[in-house]
Amino acid sequence: MRMLCAFSFIFVILANGVWAQSDQRFMTIEGVGVVQAVPDMAVIQLGVTTQAPTAEAALAQASAKMQAAMDSLASLDVARVDMQTSDLSLSPIFDRQQTRENAPTIIGYQTGNRLSVTVRDLDNLGAILDAVARDGLNQFWGLQFSLAEPRAATDDARKLAVADARAKAELYAQAAGVTLGALTNLAEGGGQAAPMMVQMEAARSAVPVAEGQVSQTARVRLTYEIVD
Repeated sequence: MRMLCAFSFIFVILANGVWAQSDQRFMTIEGVGVVQAVPDMAVIQLGVTTQAPTAEAALAQASAKMQAAMDSLASLDVARVDMQTSDLSLSPIFDRQQTRENAPTIIGYQTGNRLSVTVRDLDNLGAILDAVARDGLNQFWGLQFSLAEPRAATDDARKLAVADARAKAELYAQAAGVTLGALTNLAEGGGQAAPMMVQMEAARSAVPVAEGQVSQTARVRLTYEIVD
């Protein structure tokens, strides 16, 4: 957690061009608010890679496995709009045993197909992972839990951030022997959602899943006038 405490002075130019210091002073404080919530959706990155002597055969194998997986996802109530192909690749496989003097020879082809899946019913998550593995998907790039509607948690984090900054400002003002005046500026910093795993085992299928929690973080910077 980062914290700023700064007193600043305002200088003005008089009519004769001489600099003069005004009696305005300010304090700038940064506050952080964190709210944890149980996620209600997840995004998983799945895929399949295949190898075959010809490009056509490699593509056909990958397509068949991916189609079977997509059909299984549909049967588990995953909407088609929540499935998106994110990568499709085809590359030759060269004979690594050849010498440097010989031109490389293609001995086959490898294809890859990646699918991004949004799971809105976490009760089905374990069953989904189990089903796509049975269908032949052999690549897994990660699982991220999140909130379908993060606004409420984010707003609560913002309130906590403002309260945190205000409490710090009052503490520093008391320690410095000054009095806080009006709030002159409020700026929001970057917020983020971060996963936090806790022990919530969900053994609903052959693939156990722990949903854990996600943290919504908000940062604000408040500037107060200092009065005598």
